[in-house]
Amino acid sequence: MYIYIYISFLLQMRNLRNGANASLPANPNRFYVLGTGGDISKEHEAEEVTASSGGSVAMTVGNGARKTLVVELPPQANAQGLRNKMEAKGFTLEVDQPLYSIPTIEGDDPGQGGRRLAQSTPWGVLNVFQNDVTPILEENLPEMQHSICIIDSGYEIVHPDLPKDAINADPGQGLGASYPYNRDGCEHGTHVAGTISAIDNDQGVIGVFPGASDMKIVRVFRDSCGWQYSSRLLDAANHCQTAGAKIITMSLGGGSPSTTERDTFDNLVDDGILVIAAAGNNGNSINYPAYYNSIVSVGATDVNDNIASWSTYNDQVDVSAPGVGIESTTGESGYSTYSGTSMATPHVSGIAMLLWNRNPTCTNLQIRHALQETAEDRGDPGRDDKYGHGIIRFHDADAWLLANCPAPGPTPAPVPTPPTPLCGTNPAATPNNDICEDGETCYNSNDCRSRTGGKPSNRYCCYGGDDRNDVTNGVSCADSRCGGSQSCSTATEPVYWTCGDGVCAGGGETNTNCPQDCPLDTPAPTPFPTFQSTCKGYNAACQRNTDCCSNKCRGNRRCG
Repeated sequence: MYIYIYISFLLQMRNLRNGANASLPANPNRFYVLGTGGDISKEHEAEEVTASSGGSVAMTVGNGARKTLVVELPPQANAQGLRNKMEAKGFTLEVDQPLYSIPTIEGDDPGQGGRRLAQSTPWGVLNVFQNDVTPILEENLPEMQHSICIIDSGYEIVHPDLPKDAINADPGQGLGASYPYNRDGCEHGTHVAGTISAIDNDQGVIGVFPGASDMKIVRVFRDSCGWQYSSRLLDAANHCQTAGAKIITMSLGGGSPSTTERDTFDNLVDDGILVIAAAGNNGNSINYPAYYNSIVSVGATDVNDNIASWSTYNDQVDVSAPGVGIESTTGESGYSTYSGTSMATPHVSGIAMLLWNRNPTCTNLQIRHALQETAEDRGDPGRDDKYGHGIIRFHDADAWLLANCPAPGPTPAPVPTPPTPLCGTNPAATPNNDICEDGETCYNSNDCRSRTGGKPSNRYCCYGGDDRNDVTNGVSCADSRCGGSQSCSTATEPVYWTCGDGVCAGGGETNTNCPQDCPLDTPAPTPFPTFQSTCKGYNAACQRNTDCCSNKCRGNRRCG
């Protein structure tokens, strides 16, 4: 019996992960494990407890101290035993809730519609740019510094009205190769993307931030839209942050809260990210993640600025935006008209991105406050549960940010590269410093001195001399300005003759004549190196260098 249940569980999990049957119900025995705190030993302990109960680790969410294990048992299993074991170890289980792509409202036109021969501006875009009584679209689009990440059902990158540089923020492609980020069988995510960024190209529609560059995409829904685990959403949000996005937009939700969800979004906002989510399409109800304090919750309005009857309302709705009869991109080249808070949310997200890039010194919280503070009040005076603070207005929010955000500081003057210190007979040089120190440049090559008072010679340099080691003289043997090119070759003297060079018994050095290099109890190495017959000062009679061997040859067997 238990073997059969477990095999069935494995098959269902495989199908869900591979997208073979997206209609399968969520597993009620899938849990977050709270209390590990990123401690590897505690994680191993939780894994062992899970395995002993017939379960497995499904995935992990987050990193470091924010890392959370996600475990699961077979759907038909009794999870109380696992709960008891976890609690005995100091851990707590929390259900990994399913979240759903918020459906569009019935009565929409889902048809492909074909390619538009002329471009039109959707009423929702005109509405959010309302300035007194006349909409004024923003023409001076700023450089992208704060990009957006869309967590949804994908992005039809081949659509002629969408930017082609949108990237996959999830390198692991969480849904598998069958569901790539740049395709969208559900069409929900592509519709959202069009409202944000549809290109101003004389065809189709135009978005709030036309042609917005560097958008990040994480696909969490399959072609049937359907549902996804909360853990997949949190993983997607973390990928957005890792990819560098500063705004996360989500048109999805569920009815149950989660401590792990709440903490993850709180942390993202603390890290400087602005998170925006659809309030939902269920009237007087609560929808997560939009209901969390850290998230901007968006309601939907119609062309008359009335709140939609189905738009979810509660004490966490922040602002409202156009969400009824919104035309945008769908399919590979089509356009469709949808309604829902899913359609209202990208109006807010797109405006937030435009505002933040026009005012790049602002913080995420200042952008949120600007949207709330300057929204056009509707419904009951002041904030109310249906409209929130009101309908967003770009121009008023932009003026608020201009007045309240720190102005960009002046571009700092380039730090000049300090001139190379000079030495020698030069007014800019150190007074009376006619001997160059290490790192200084000779004003005149005649000012360079070796320790013998002249320029370092090839003979001096290649015999191991190096004025950089002399505290009174920093002239480098390789400095062409102070003695010419001092490169040593086989035609010059060997470099290991000089007493004090740290080499023992090199060439003519012996224990007695170079005690600082050759301790008296250290025998000279044999055989001595072979020298080129072209060495400077070569003495054929001694078959050695005259600077290494005295006239009497000092008994050196290489000296005659």
